Amino acid sequence: MVQLGTGDTDPDFKSKGGNNTAFTAPSRQKILRRNAVVLLLVAVVLIVGFGAPAHTSTNGEKRVEIGPSKNANAELLKLKVESQVDGAVASALGEVLRKLETVDKVPDDETENETIDLDKLQANVLDHLNGEEGKWNTEDSHLFGGSLRSFQQDAFPVKSSYTQALAHAQTHANTAKPNATDFRLLGQRTRSLLIAYSLLHDHPSLIPLVGTDKTKLSAIVEALTESQYPWLKPTFKSLREMQLHYRNTQDKQGIVICSGKWHFELAVHAITSFRRVLNSTLPIEVHYAGEKDLEPAMVRALNQMQNVRAVNVLEAFPDETKNWGGWSIKPFAMMASRFRNVIFVDADALFFQDPEVLLSKSAIFKEYGSLFYHDRTLGRDDPATWFKSINPEWSHYASTLRYMRGLSKHEMESGVVVVDKARTGPLHAMMLVCKLNSKVERDAVTYRNMHGDKETYWIAFEMARVPYKFTPSYGGTVGYKNPDNGRVCGGLFHTDEYLKPLWWNGGVVANKHASQDAGFMKFEHAAFDLEGGSKIQWDWETPTTPFCLGPTNPVREVVALSNDEKQMGRKFVELYQRIKGKWKGYFRNVYGMDVDTGDIVGVGQDDEFSASKADSDKFEVFISSSVDGLDLAQTQFLDYLNGEEGASGDSVFGGSLVNIEFDLKGTWKKIHAFSLATHSAEYNRTDFREMGRRARSLRIAYTLLHDRKDLHDRLSNESISIFINASDPKPKQLEVLREQLELIVEKLTALMYPWLTKSRFKSLHGLQSHFRRVPKEDEVGIILSTGRGHFELALHAIVSFRTVLKCDLPVEVHHMGPNDLGEEMTKAFNSLPGVKTVDVYDYWGEEAQALGGWAIKPFALLASRFQKVMFIDADAVFIQSPEVLFTKSEIFSKYGQLFYHDRTITGHDWCYNWFNGFVPHISKYTNSLRFQKKHTVHEQESGVVVVDKGRTDVLHGLLTTAKMNMKYERDGMTYKLMHGDKESYWMSWELARVPYKFSISYGGTIGYKNDKNAVCGGLFHTDEYLKPLWWNGGVLANKHFKKSGEGILNYEFAAFDNEGKDIEWEWETATTPFCLKPKFEGQKVVVSELNDEEKRAGRELVELYRDIVSDGWKAFMKRKYSVVV
Repeated sequence: MVQLGTGDTDPDFKSKGGNNTAFTAPSRQKILRRNAVVLLLVAVVLIVGFGAPAHTSTNGEKRVEIGPSKNANAELLKLKVESQVDGAVASALGEVLRKLETVDKVPDDETENETIDLDKLQANVLDHLNGEEGKWNTEDSHLFGGSLRSFQQDAFPVKSSYTQALAHAQTHANTAKPNATDFRLLGQRTRSLLIAYSLLHDHPSLIPLVGTDKTKLSAIVEALTESQYPWLKPTFKSLREMQLHYRNTQDKQGIVICSGKWHFELAVHAITSFRRVLNSTLPIEVHYAGEKDLEPAMVRALNQMQNVRAVNVLEAFPDETKNWGGWSIKPFAMMASRFRNVIFVDADALFFQDPEVLLSKSAIFKEYGSLFYHDRTLGRDDPATWFKSINPEWSHYASTLRYMRGLSKHEMESGVVVVDKARTGPLHAMMLVCKLNSKVERDAVTYRNMHGDKETYWIAFEMARVPYKFTPSYGGTVGYKNPDNGRVCGGLFHTDEYLKPLWWNGGVVANKHASQDAGFMKFEHAAFDLEGGSKIQWDWETPTTPFCLGPTNPVREVVALSNDEKQMGRKFVELYQRIKGKWKGYFRNVYGMDVDTGDIVGVGQDDEFSASKADSDKFEVFISSSVDGLDLAQTQFLDYLNGEEGASGDSVFGGSLVNIEFDLKGTWKKIHAFSLATHSAEYNRTDFREMGRRARSLRIAYTLLHDRKDLHDRLSNESISIFINASDPKPKQLEVLREQLELIVEKLTALMYPWLTKSRFKSLHGLQSHFRRVPKEDEVGIILSTGRGHFELALHAIVSFRTVLKCDLPVEVHHMGPNDLGEEMTKAFNSLPGVKTVDVYDYWGEEAQALGGWAIKPFALLASRFQKVMFIDADAVFIQSPEVLFTKSEIFSKYGQLFYHDRTITGHDWCYNWFNGFVPHISKYTNSLRFQKKHTVHEQESGVVVVDKGRTDVLHGLLTTAKMNMKYERDGMTYKLMHGDKESYWMSWELARVPYKFSISYGGTIGYKNDKNAVCGGLFHTDEYLKPLWWNGGVLANKHFKKSGEGILNYEFAAFDNEGKDIEWEWETATTPFCLKPKFEGQKVVVSELNDEEKRAGRELVELYRDIVSDGWKAFMKRKYSVVV
């Protein structure tokens, strides 16, 4: 059964105007024929009844009497009559049937367009897609649409219905600029788009049954998307790209709040209540509409909060967002958010439960992918007249709503809306919500027929015929009980699906609109409404009092709050009293930040951030340096340590000292003050800007302590007035400085890398000293990480080093625990010459246990016994000996590292915006990258990474990479904004201000030429001299699809990218790899034929893989190495 979603039921469906007949599209000829049959049969019955006496047939059975209500098939009726009536009657009936044959016969699928009710037709098709065929019972709680109930006797005409619906969809697609204020047409076009999209992407098995093809459907979807939602680009190229992005994102869920300056304190209060009262860890985005909407100080304040990000929503959907205002921003913010499952929360909404329960415990959300809340029952007019005119085929579920029954002019409270954007139905419905809130539509129609955005959500779902459902109770109040009339007065209150207090709107002030001096709420009772009828009584709010509700059944619907809920209420009020009118002081006290300037004015001494003061008290440190000033000071000091003072031109990596007179004394004071005060202070670990400050503090202190002792004398002299007693002799001053540096290194290492201090190396210096003392045979080596899934690829890579490339470098194979590889595979690796297996779990304690997938790679680099180590992916294949990366690479010789560019692929700006937010002073070299120019979303290919761990700067860069790949950081931030570990290497080097460099060319392909003259194959890289070096993906066309000997590539051509922008790729399929060719004439995509030696190596690599997989790797090991496993 195909299905988009399901819904609810209404016992009085027919009387409320619902769809009780389905579209069959009969022609006039069919109708005439059918009527003729009925009339003639009635005539026959009358003749039989009045003209022939009743009698008994020859076999003694009673004659069947045929009444006029028997509207049977003529042929079936003829057979029954011939067997059960006498000859005279049969003769008469036969004459009637012969006359019927003169009526023109019409094929079953023939229709006439003027008889088609398009709204009904589309409702039928979408109800069919929603899985409602066969659901006839109006008591079924999963019946949403209900239009197919008339097909209880006859099968739903799938082919004709879909064919006609798609014909109209094609007509809609051909109309580029429809009337934007014709909402009935808007609904029809939306349903056309959803039908075509659902067939194309969710129900392709139906495509041949309904007589269309994917090309036609794709054209319809593209045209209607462009027409209805032109603002979708350039953020997303298509609805499908948008949906797949949210299906694949690591940002599975989060909260979105919209706030301008007028509601800023309410938003801060709500966020603080989530964190400190409810202990919610859900990530939060606060969306605002540019600097006029939210001041820079407010943006800085929000970004300082735990796992909170301020988002300028004007950067998303720019063609439409320039026209936003007020309520209309809300659905666009939901769609622009990075989260798949979005909980939208008004700035003044507060919760009694962690909002996460809306995702984890809501049966409605799990079934429908959306969750709506009823507004209070207000108004007795008939608001549904307009709605019925634009959506005449409303759903069975909609007919149960108060709005449709004239009981309330407000159905929905949009203070909390939950939606899963990866589901097809909710995605299309939410796009329509945005459309209803777009400027032309809202000004001309939407906001003239409803109060802001409130009703647009469920109405859009209705217009799109997407199943949805409200929670069971209607809007109530939470606060205090009026002793005079027993009514409960307070904020607009909502229960969960189990009628437990959940959330309310309005904050903690009695009336947020009327007066800033209004009193605060008391949290004692709650009242809710279960009937939504005319008996509900409301007392309207005043300047000093809130709404008051007199429910229909006070005994059932008025409850006393629990002690925990009352305590929460008091905490909410206390928090707001601390924030209201003095939020800047609150951020100074809690976060140690002057939001006007960005200054650090101390270490926050609140529950969220409690720094250890033992050491800072000793030196009486009080931080007065600016946040921006601190970042710049660290950046300049590290550029100074990197030797850039007085340098210019291409030799400069960072560039912060170019054309300035460097103030070493002032810079050092800022840096050292911060390091002494914060070396033990916990911080928000998903705040990578703060992580960068700690990483740079550690690198500076460590470098001074171990590599640049020549600076101690000068720095101690310039620090005397703050840190060191001027009366002490010089040796004592130097000793104090050394003790301070040792303290900073010890504490920051424990804070940043606790798994390192608990390892066999004990300390950062112990780790580096180990590598600097390795024996000659362990100075250089190769490591791979693999589990069972990539075992054959890893085996192929290692054996190819030895047999094809004649490389004898030692190799380590890293894995995670004994079950990752298994005993047989471990034995096989260890039997190969110069190969050892390494269990990463033996090195990094609890953190190692939390590793998985890509995250193992930087930890394996750190654990390896080699000082100069090359990490390669298990499916990386070389066409030169890997040893050349150590012996011939000028980049590695100069920088102690070597990175490779990924292919050039454009996409979203989210990672770009995030990176530029946490690295405020980006180096000259990094600004030259494609990523910074927005020419690609992927800068690095981490299939090969080369590092020298004996170098201090490189070791700190690698440690920062490991930090970004720790479980807390990768789950909370890193992997939500980038594809695995890839970008974490160069970003970490930049964060720690460690000079680095990429190889010269950008990712290309190696393999064969296709009929479009594109080169197809693995992700290919040249060396620094543009000669073929290595590629990723093994020797298979697509390693993800099949690892057998089928689909193996031929290696004849290579293509690489020398320009790094506007590159055209043909995406891989199950049986074909990526293909690369120039997008424009004259573009620098270099295509060359491999030389004979390279082709020979390619053939040998292919034959080796076939040899491994043909009879299985165990047979190969026995045959090649005489090893039995």
